[in-house]
Amino acid sequence: IDAGFDNEMDDYVITSNISSVATVTIEGTDNWTQNSTFDFWDFDTRFTNRLSNLAGIEELTNLQNLNLMGQNLDSINITQNTQLRTFYANFNTFNKLDTSGNPNLEIISIDSNEVNPELDFSNNNKLTALSIPMCYINGYIGEGGYLDISNLTQLTFLDLYDNKLTSVD
Repeated sequence: IDAGFDNEMDDYVITSNISSVATVTIEGTDNWTQNSTFDFWDFDTRFTNRLSNLAGIEELTNLQNLNLMGQNLDSINITQNTQLRTFYANFNTFNKLDTSGNPNLEIISIDSNEVNPELDFSNNNKLTALSIPMCYINGYIGEGGYLDISNLTQLTFLDLYDNKLTSVD
């Protein structure tokens, strides 16, 4: 409503009103400071105003940039957002992130994910930056700690810091 795409708070928006949207930024309020008395990884306390569902995101057919920091998303369907170039979703709770329908992705950043995400970048040959540090919390990132990024020949930035990886191709 504030952005002018809808005039009624009814959990619906007319698709033609949002079809030209190229950038969406939705950030939870980050309450953590160095003096916080709660744990850095306690996302339920750390972030407020969090979304748990992004149903309908696939209707944004011209979406190129998506920033979803500090949300409570365990999955998101971005496979229909074929124009997507940048995807920032730091501090979420993804179990799976399917980027197979996003051949134009250039940047993916899912830093500090709260669970072990299932990741496959085999259809993302245009990636130049991949940032997936601290995405395990418990267990491994990738099948048995293996991550295959051998097809990412345009990659110029890779951040795998503090993950339990056994091998990377």
